[in-house]
Amino acid sequence: METIKSYFPQNLQLPNYQDLRSGQFFKKLFEADGQKGGSDTGYLLDFENKLIYVQEVLIWADVQKSVMWLLASQLFLYQFCLSATPILSTSAYLVLLGYVYTTWTHRIWPAIKLPEPETPQDTEKWTVAHPDTYSAPELEQLSSKCRQKIVEIYRGLWLLRAEEPLRFCITMSTFFTATAILGVKVSTPVLIHSVALLAFSLPPLLIY
Repeated sequence: METIKSYFPQNLQLPNYQDLRSGQFFKKLFEADGQKGGSDTGYLLDFENKLIYVQEVLIWADVQKSVMWLLASQLFLYQFCLSATPILSTSAYLVLLGYVYTTWTHRIWPAIKLPEPETPQDTEKWTVAHPDTYSAPELEQLSSKCRQKIVEIYRGLWLLRAEEPLRFCITMSTFFTATAILGVKVSTPVLIHSVALLAFSLPPLLIY
């Protein structure tokens, strides 16, 4: 583990075997996340237009556009889940393509592109957005609330483990047994297609 850690930057915190076994690494990780104050919306601001577009598709702001994306996603997942297509390698290729795209568009290209000619101020056009979509600061607040909720759940489980080990063991065993049964009874393609369909069906049901 120490040899592997030497290949990564020093500011990147990686656990050792003792921390993983005792659970102290995750405890420190969640405590540090819960103590962070403020939020940085810079990363989300770079993708705000794309995030608004995705939200408009999911809430069916334009029915024709949403139907096209629904069919396209199901066809892609059908090809993705074919037995002849390894899911692990395909996922790795998708992650690699996403990393190359973000690195090129946000690091390499801004550094090598020619400076844009000076233009008068206030020339940007307003983006028409659906009133039910979230802006980048609102998405950051929502993400922060989700992280805080996860931290609270983890701290509650940690406290339950310390005070009532038997109850903690029964609870976690029941949870992992349920997930194991779900994984055995339901195939991976069905789960993936179901999640995609829920992503397209739940937002409009909750809004309208």
